[in-house]
Amino acid sequence: MTDESLRDPRLIEAIEVCRPQSDDLSQPELAFLAIQLAGNPELKEVLGRVQKTDMAIGRALRDVPMPEGLADRLLVRLAEAHQIEATKAPADIPVRRFRRRSVSVGLVAIAAAAAILLAFLPSRRPRVLSLAEIQAKAMARFQADLDQKPVGHPLSASASLGAFPMSADLVATVGVRWRDVSGLLGGKAVAYDLTLPNGTRATLYVVRLQSELPSLPSGPPPTPTPMTQQRSIAVWKKAAPKGGLLYVLAVDGGTSSYRSLLRVSRMPVA
Repeated sequence: MTDESLRDPRLIEAIEVCRPQSDDLSQPELAFLAIQLAGNPELKEVLGRVQKTDMAIGRALRDVPMPEGLADRLLVRLAEAHQIEATKAPADIPVRRFRRRSVSVGLVAIAAAAAILLAFLPSRRPRVLSLAEIQAKAMARFQADLDQKPVGHPLSASASLGAFPMSADLVATVGVRWRDVSGLLGGKAVAYDLTLPNGTRATLYVVRLQSELPSLPSGPPPTPTPMTQQRSIAVWKKAAPKGGLLYVLAVDGGTSSYRSLLRVSRMPVA
């Protein structure tokens, strides 16, 4: 390979994003690489070595189980990278396209490295989620839901909700709708959107336990935890035939709005 080729970032970048056993070289934006490969055996050898490495990474990804939650984190990183590229001025469309694909290749390499590393690490007990972490993550999701106003499904739209039952400690409200929010707190989860008669909104998140949890009550506490001046949250858990259930009730209101959702008064005894 010539020194000139080594100093040409466009050639190096094009080689890195050219996928093994693909027709990438037939794409118009990679025509310049195809021309260079035809007359440069050393450049073709470099391409072969890079693609062998890519295939090895691919085999590693297939052979090693992916750590739970890693795919979601990588998708978030990829979305962030895509958003950054989308905001740049389109001065050089082919180069920008290569960069996006380079981000994808880089994230795949990160996933492979993480999977290989974790395969050789000694197993550890899952980290215990603190009550503060549960409250903060659930409230962040609740605030995002209030902003986005997602439309859920009527309760009659799925027969699989038996695995995520609503808490019997709450009063029945009209127009309850549900949404799949799996990934919240690291487990499979369903959100039940509730509306009080005065229009106050609340959401009950029901999560299949995947991590160890702190000591929690078996029912809604008498007083919620204030998260902001207007919003509050309560956390409890229940035993279930197949693993426990975590309940998180987020309310767009204070203590009075929260208590109006409880079936039985849990006012503290003086």
